Amino acid sequence: DNLLQEEVLASFVFMQNDLGTEINHNTTKYSMALDNYFFDNESLLLLKDLYNLDDSYRPFITPENKQYVLEGGNREKANYNFIFTLSYAIYCIVLGLTPNEAGYNANGVWEVEGYEAVLDDPTTSDVNEARSSSEVAFDDIKQKFNKVGSYVGLTSANKEKIKAYILDEIIGTEAQNYGVQDLYYEEVVDAVVEYCGQHTTVGNAGENDTITNVGDTFIASEIVDYPSTSFFISQNENDPFESINTHEYQSLVLMPKDELKLTDIWLDFKYVARDGDLVLDDPDLYITINVSIRWFDGVTMRKPFTKSIDVYNQKVNPGTKYTTLDFELDSLAGFNEEVVVGKFECDAIDSSINSDGKDVLTGYDYTLLTGKTTARHYYQVINSKTYGGYGVLNQEKLAEENPGMSYLEIAFEVEKSINDFSTNYDFYVGFSQLYYAQQNLDWVK
Repeated sequence: DNLLQEEVLASFVFMQNDLGTEINHNTTKYSMALDNYFFDNESLLLLKDLYNLDDSYRPFITPENKQYVLEGGNREKANYNFIFTLSYAIYCIVLGLTPNEAGYNANGVWEVEGYEAVLDDPTTSDVNEARSSSEVAFDDIKQKFNKVGSYVGLTSANKEKIKAYILDEIIGTEAQNYGVQDLYYEEVVDAVVEYCGQHTTVGNAGENDTITNVGDTFIASEIVDYPSTSFFISQNENDPFESINTHEYQSLVLMPKDELKLTDIWLDFKYVARDGDLVLDDPDLYITINVSIRWFDGVTMRKPFTKSIDVYNQKVNPGTKYTTLDFELDSLAGFNEEVVVGKFECDAIDSSINSDGKDVLTGYDYTLLTGKTTARHYYQVINSKTYGGYGVLNQEKLAEENPGMSYLEIAFEVEKSINDFSTNYDFYVGFSQLYYAQQNLDWVK
């Protein structure tokens, strides 16, 4: 069985999101990149542009607050707080959250609702040494993003919401409606945000690559090239997933050595709910996974076929409706023919060629997608139903470089609840059956 398996499938390529899973060695790298992409380089320009509109809405700045906004060193302090507040708001928007209101309190101190200034140094009582409310808010949301964030950069939808936030919360409707003159607020904000997006990078690009800015959104993941003996459910009744690791998987690409005609795929799932390292026993806990079969026939991307499954905590019953999804490929809507997959060739996402190190759990080579990794161009971000996104192959890029090459990809979208930063979204997945013409890999160990 193993020999047959080796002959048919050269390997699998899995892309997995490791932010918030047991493998978190890339968290620091991404937090550094994300610091840049949240306008840290250009936010002062953005805020100064908005400050130039002060004269237009000066009547709405109260005498008590005016000094904190417009005078001397306090103006620099206002810049500092606005930068953190805007950065906090952008993180919230990317995570599908509504930013808390921010403004001057009764004492004329700028604060973000729900966050208090923190004095980290116990040896001093100087309030000037404290982290401001806006800085505390920024640090908090950034930590949450590092746990559940899924991509680097800003999507078009993100940028539209950022523009709306600036117009509604920073400038305000009262200022926009003041007087009869047309101040072109929307046009100015649109131009400033687009300008910042084009000139704010997410790390240095490679020598032969283009500059990566916040509009070049890419998935925050690593690629691991697994041997073909991986991801088959074991016949061990006590632990059918004994040879499979848990990750927040996003994309599985079958990589046959020769042309392959697939007919049926059965996928089994397992989920273990945790609170940190503590395994939870509650059987009612579950995650929802939307699984899509994506077939590119070498010319056309066929309409993806999607099924959903609720995977309950520690419930494992391979081959049943409770933990299994079955796909009869030749009868799927939009297919209605034999699904033919050719030899997959793409050195750019071959982890053995472009290795960034060894996966700590498997020992296999992995490639980390960053702003200077060419491999990022071969994946695209698909928006999730709630917030965030997941990565799938970029068929246009592949077709351009490998005309006529077909492939079959299985994509996984985990539905995440907005404002839930405690649920873990990693899971186990494996084949219980994989059928192809005239052959059958059934319950391969």
